[in-house]
Amino acid sequence: MKKNSVFKKIVLINLILLFSTKITCCVNYDYLNDYEYDYNLISQYNLPQNVQNACLKYIKKSGYNPKSNNFPNKLIAEYNLKVDQTLQELQNSLQSNWQTNIYYYEIRQSAEKHLSSLKRTLSTITLSNSLTSRVEQLIKKLINTSTISQAESLRRKQIVITDLRQIMTKDYRNYLRQDEIEKQIKKTFLNPPKASSWSQPSSYNANTTYNAKKPSYNYNTNYNNSSSYTSNQIKRHQLDSNILEIATNLLGIHPEKIPARAISDYSSKIQKIKTRLNNSMSYNKDYVTIADIKRVCKEELQSIIDKISYKNERCAICQDKYKPKDKVGTLSCNGGHIFHKDCIYQWLKADNKKSCPLCRQQNVIVAKIEDVPYRKTL
Repeated sequence: MKKNSVFKKIVLINLILLFSTKITCCVNYDYLNDYEYDYNLISQYNLPQNVQNACLKYIKKSGYNPKSNNFPNKLIAEYNLKVDQTLQELQNSLQSNWQTNIYYYEIRQSAEKHLSSLKRTLSTITLSNSLTSRVEQLIKKLINTSTISQAESLRRKQIVITDLRQIMTKDYRNYLRQDEIEKQIKKTFLNPPKASSWSQPSSYNANTTYNAKKPSYNYNTNYNNSSSYTSNQIKRHQLDSNILEIATNLLGIHPEKIPARAISDYSSKIQKIKTRLNNSMSYNKDYVTIADIKRVCKEELQSIIDKISYKNERCAICQDKYKPKDKVGTLSCNGGHIFHKDCIYQWLKADNKKSCPLCRQQNVIVAKIEDVPYRKTL
């Protein structure tokens, strides 16, 4: 009997060990496959396809797929740029080391390095189709709604959603960042608009028209009728904020989004506008009108619009002038030189040193790609 019981225990232990081993193998099967594939050698001819696969696999971990509609529309260009940068880096590495093959794990590591910041950004994004549920979650998290009635809470929530959709429409995008949603919730619930203005969200300007086929600078705003100004007479201490607001509306672009190549000129022009308006005030007249601010801003800011839209500028490679909707690429060289996207990619592909055509700095990549905006006359 003792021998039988010992035998049964041995058989039971072996069965348990066998079963647990099978479970472990099943759980780690994908990991083992990935680990084995990491050490596959990829030829330089198959490099582009493997880079695309590695980038797509990594970014899909964020829950978004750039190959489908489930992706922020304005971040697609950034994703494609990161894929291009990954490919350029690996091609440069192969050429500098005189190699024709590379391990897949090197491709994966390079893809993760370039896409990590985009993946972090995607973690704070809410697409338009899930906006309502996200707003409800954040209202519960940020606001104590027990102090207001249910009807009032629903009304304010609808104002938040309407204003946020206006932001997306104005900027031609299908997503919002979490900080934008939180800011709008706090603004509406902690500083609610007057009852008379609830029929129309405060962020909406009836005098502003948008052309969906053109970039975000295509505005035509009548500032004299704008509800954001309480008086036509602007005192000296109110001047700075009103200049910035009118300048932003004239440009049609937030100062934070002005290209780096124009930001210095923009700051200088704002200071010049302030100086001109301050000098126009006298002892007997300690104010300026909104029309005065608008006139001076138009005179000073036209050159900024021209610079943003590349007016009369040419690509140094093909010598053609930049046209609206042309794609231009900015290099990572110290000068941040700009060329047509197709021109600079062809140049870097043919140049073994990967140098900038203008300053000749070597081992550069295309750091940014953007569209040439439509030109506008203020």
